Amino acid sequence: MLTFNPQDPFSCFVTQSLSMKSAVENAQRFAMFDVPLLIQGETGTGKDLLAKACHFASLRREKKFIAVNCAGLPDEDAESEMFGRKVGDSETIGFFEYADGGTVLLDGVEELPLTLQAKLLRFLSDGTFRRVGEEEEHYANVRVICTAQQPLQHYVEQGKMRNDLFHRLNVLSLTLPLLRERQEDIALLSHQFIQEISEKLGIFPPHLDEHLLRYLQDYPWPGNLRELYNALYRACSLCQNNRLKIEDLGLAPQN
Repeated sequence: MLTFNPQDPFSCFVTQSLSMKSAVENAQRFAMFDVPLLIQGETGTGKDLLAKACHFASLRREKKFIAVNCAGLPDEDAESEMFGRKVGDSETIGFFEYADGGTVLLDGVEELPLTLQAKLLRFLSDGTFRRVGEEEEHYANVRVICTAQQPLQHYVEQGKMRNDLFHRLNVLSLTLPLLRERQEDIALLSHQFIQEISEKLGIFPPHLDEHLLRYLQDYPWPGNLRELYNALYRACSLCQNNRLKIEDLGLAPQN
């Protein structure tokens, strides 16, 4: 979606929006700390990219960055995936142990079962854990970054998030603004995306006229940056005579 440069990790966040500038500036400060980081924002706002930027701007940049989709963890094996398992002489390590020295991104942390949230809380407290089927304690030095689509307090009130885990995570927190709140960035982002897409498609960057740009600025973008990128990718793929058309964006009609 945005071209990421590990050597200059925050360079992809081109913005004129004060709220987005503030989020990026705070992320640059928070990147150097080892305590958990919470990034909140709707789907498509760039939470995973900001987490990756924080890793590569930190002292852990030479170590592993592991992104875990919490909603995709199988219920019966989630604890093993996280902390590992030992059965007889056979043992496997979890992603925390695998990422020792680096960073683990827990994408959609609110999707973790409450029982696993308790084990995560213990790990966040002192870095220790036990593999499934084993009493021996292990240690991993990992910086944990979590993302959530809504404020975690919302999930606490619904009974989906432990209150003690919420307070453990809600220390260094960032909230990414919605794209419709960054209207001044639509032109910048559109030109950036068109350039990137054109290079991928091997075409000359098509023209974005004022009429289409106003349409993009007025659209509500429920899918945020991801939806903007996908719409422009479709339009660039269908482009004729080097001009983008509104109908080629494939967006839902707006009343």
